[in-house]
Amino acid sequence: MFIERGVVVDCIPGQVTVKMALKSACSGCEQKQSCGTSAVATAFADKSQLIEIKTNQQINIGQQVELGVSEQGVLASAFLVYILPLIGFFFGAFSVHLIVQIIESLDRNFVIGSFYETMQLSCGAVFAYLCLRFARYYLGASSKPLGNHDTQQDKKCAYSDEVTLLRVLPDSIPIRQINGD
Repeated sequence: MFIERGVVVDCIPGQVTVKMALKSACSGCEQKQSCGTSAVATAFADKSQLIEIKTNQQINIGQQVELGVSEQGVLASAFLVYILPLIGFFFGAFSVHLIVQIIESLDRNFVIGSFYETMQLSCGAVFAYLCLRFARYYLGASSKPLGNHDTQQDKKCAYSDEVTLLRVLPDSIPIRQINGD
């Protein structure tokens, strides 16, 4: 289980909305000061994600919480977003190949010409796009922000059913000075 921290932005009885900052791979890298990719990544505004979680705990707006994210949900989402469009691309390209072979076997005078590869790539790209749209629809990804948040970068979490509230972090940590030798 992945553990993430977030801030509660909305509370209604039985449910809280938590805002989590999306992290890039550059945020944990030691070479980010001298890396050009990190400079490009930091040029874009930080994105965040809103997650609605059902809970009976008393939580206030602004409190930090720890969330547990199931690996299975993340892997299923990754499969749908990355692998399914790739499968769609190959399916589309192979479909054109089969259709051209069937037409050529029925009509010996049929000549496809130099557009054969272009047709394969185009059909593959269309199928990949359709698979990606299906994945976005299935995962419930939306570019509309929840509630009345100002930023267009707040997005609802696609796998919020796979997220559990682990614990509520205290508002402040009391610090005591210990007199020692």
